[in-house]
Amino acid sequence: MSSPDARGRAGNLPTRLGSFEVLSLIGQGSGGVVLRGRHRDTGDVVALKAVLGGDEGALASLRREYGTLRRLDHPGIVRPAAEGLGDAPPWYAMDEVPGLTLLAWAEGRGRATPEELAELLAPV
Repeated sequence: MSSPDARGRAGNLPTRLGSFEVLSLIGQGSGGVVLRGRHRDTGDVVALKAVLGGDEGALASLRREYGTLRRLDHPGIVRPAAEGLGDAPPWYAMDEVPGLTLLAWAEGRGRATPEELAELLAPV
C-alpha cells in the first residue's frame, strides 16, 4: 500500500506503488497512467498501470481490465503479475514489453491502411 508520501515526483505521479519504485512515465490517458517501475526486492522492471484521482468509472474499468487479463492466456497478451487494487492509488503490474507504443509507431510512420492495421493486430 502506498504511504502518504508516495505522491510528489513529477506532479501527481506516485514515487512507489506497493513493492515497486516508480522510475518513469510510459504513457497516460483519460483514466490513468502507465509507469515503468522496479521491484524493490527482485529488481524486476515492470509496467505499472494506475488510476490517479478518484474517478470511480476509471477505477471500475481498471478492475474489469485486471480481472479479464487474469483469465486470458495468449502469447500476445501480457498477464498481470501483481496488484494493489485496494491501494491508493489503485494499480496493477505486468511485464514491460519493449518497443514502441502503438501511438509512437503510428506517429513515426504516418497513417496506416486498414490492411496494415489488420496485419499488425493479427497475432493478437
